[in-house]
Amino acid sequence: MPTYRGLSLSELLAKSTQEQRRRFKMRVAYVFALERANVGLSWKSRDFCEMVRATFIARQDSYLAEVAVRGRGVPAIETEPPSPHSAYRWLRMYRAAACDLRALAAELLVLRKRQPRRGPELRLLDAFLEYRRSFTGKSTIAQLTIDFNEYISSLDVRHIDREIERLYAEADRVANANAKLRKKKGVNKPSKRQPIHADE
Repeated sequence: MPTYRGLSLSELLAKSTQEQRRRFKMRVAYVFALERANVGLSWKSRDFCEMVRATFIARQDSYLAEVAVRGRGVPAIETEPPSPHSAYRWLRMYRAAACDLRALAAELLVLRKRQPRRGPELRLLDAFLEYRRSFTGKSTIAQLTIDFNEYISSLDVRHIDREIERLYAEADRVANANAKLRKKKGVNKPSKRQPIHADE
């Protein structure tokens, strides 16, 4: 996560391009809608997905009304709804920053241009790291490298996409389990990390 210490939200936005400010406003709209709805943490839940869709429709109606009055077109980034997982990531980022909107603005500053589509191995690494981040225990880079190499050596490359989805789902499950534990008085013990076994 890029740093934003010492910078106000207005200063961060002043450093942004018009496109980045549009993306920031869009992300804030979805985060606020999901916070108000209190739909929980799982991006795969029906309520979460329906809330993302409802927010998209509401924003489309607003833009269409503005088109009728001012003749402005709908921004390209608003023509399709974000994926539930993207909205979930923004929500988690916002909550992890103690509901500081600067976290959403600062991330956009490093997204100057859309990067080329990442290969399946890199997307698998992203999912693996997301799974490991769902636990409170920290691992060294060396240990993560060893664990990932052992994990991928047993993986059937034909099933990478399915395995990526499974890792994200498992990360959600652990995050939800830890959230429930934290709500119980006097229980602070995090879920123990289980070995990852690639599907055959």
